[in-house]
Amino acid sequence: MARIAVAMPGFNFSYVWVAHMLQLQAQLLGDGHTVAIAPCYTNNIYITRQQILNSLLKDKELDYILWVDDDNIVNTAAFARMLDDLECHTEADAVCGWYFLAGEIFEGVRSSCGTFSEKMELIHFTAEQLQSKQLLRAEWAGLGCVLMRKRALELVGDRPFRPILGDWELGYTGDDISFFHRFHSNGGVMYCDPQVHVPHLKLRCVAPPAQVPEKQKKEEDAAVAA
Repeated sequence: MARIAVAMPGFNFSYVWVAHMLQLQAQLLGDGHTVAIAPCYTNNIYITRQQILNSLLKDKELDYILWVDDDNIVNTAAFARMLDDLECHTEADAVCGWYFLAGEIFEGVRSSCGTFSEKMELIHFTAEQLQSKQLLRAEWAGLGCVLMRKRALELVGDRPFRPILGDWELGYTGDDISFFHRFHSNGGVMYCDPQVHVPHLKLRCVAPPAQVPEKQKKEEDAAVAA
């Protein structure tokens, strides 16, 4: 049996999140696993993640870490599938589920994982790729649903969440992209399981938008211009 830590940054947790997490904890304990909790909250996500990482590195008996955000729902079936993926693929250091990232209202949405371009720009897995029944080789992912072996933490070096400066729109990387760029650069292997799609709770629906009729769009554009 394994020792599994749940890395859970955040301050406010919804009823539905707590209910699913308690169910997952009960299932893991019932299966004979040991469950550790690694919570943290600060007003800086880079610091929050680093504080969690510091506590994880002190746990000498740790086998796996489940990273889950306070607005992602990971149920028992999703976790069981990711754990099975790692047990079947010993070369993998991590496996991720996927969820939708919200864009602008008419921009649509994108997936939470993918690969890097040569310029270290993010390439998101497409809807077609995520229809696959096979694991996809991923180079980065949002940390809302990632299961990794403890050895993954050893690949990223000290302070892996530090932002990386570059010639991008914002000029620096986010916490999860910083982590996975270092992970990937140091030879880390991660897969995305397309069959592990987790909900992403937001104040508006995070899903591909319905197509706006051309007539309606013209009327809205005319109203804005007026």
